[in-house]
Amino acid sequence: MLIGKLLYTMEYDTHEGKKSLLVRGRSYAPTELVMLFRQAEFEVEHVWGGAAGDWGRRKIHLDEMEIMVVARKAANIRLTVCDDPQQATIQPQVEADTEVTTTLYTGEHTAYHHIAETGRGHATVCHSRKEWARDDDGDGIREVHCNTMEGIWTGLRNFLCPFRGVHKKFLTLYVAIFEWAHNLKCITSDCLRSLMAPNFTLKPT
Repeated sequence: MLIGKLLYTMEYDTHEGKKSLLVRGRSYAPTELVMLFRQAEFEVEHVWGGAAGDWGRRKIHLDEMEIMVVARKAANIRLTVCDDPQQATIQPQVEADTEVTTTLYTGEHTAYHHIAETGRGHATVCHSRKEWARDDDGDGIREVHCNTMEGIWTGLRNFLCPFRGVHKKFLTLYVAIFEWAHNLKCITSDCLRSLMAPNFTLKPT
């Protein structure tokens, strides 16, 4: 497996004529890819060899330049609907939902400004300065980012869009459905049975 930096020039057409672009790429060994997936909170299930037009579930050959990684999200999420985004509301919720040994990565919102005073680790990225991820410990991996949660909020927004607006009174229920669907790794007979025959009654008690 080739490891190292790739440097080449690519030409492309514009309305002003052809232009060239210097491309700096990098190839990865399978073990490096597994590490990167774990940093992004994915659990790698399979690493297979192959190339464009010739994919298959087979072992990796040393002369292959492309591999296929099958991975899934490793942990479940827990979402909470808060009444407002103020520090007096957000901080008690964070303290209730996290251990003291937790390290939080957030944006620069003022609601998180006093998190470090609780003994929890806290680092931020400043999107207004075009900062999206940062490497604080110098290991070459930009561990400080909000990309995972922003991706989840995008998923929630896309889930809510077809409803064309929901009443805030019932927002918690919609969020709970999204959370359940997100955490569901595969559809099983038990899952379908729970939907068709829920374990509760609609009759008044």
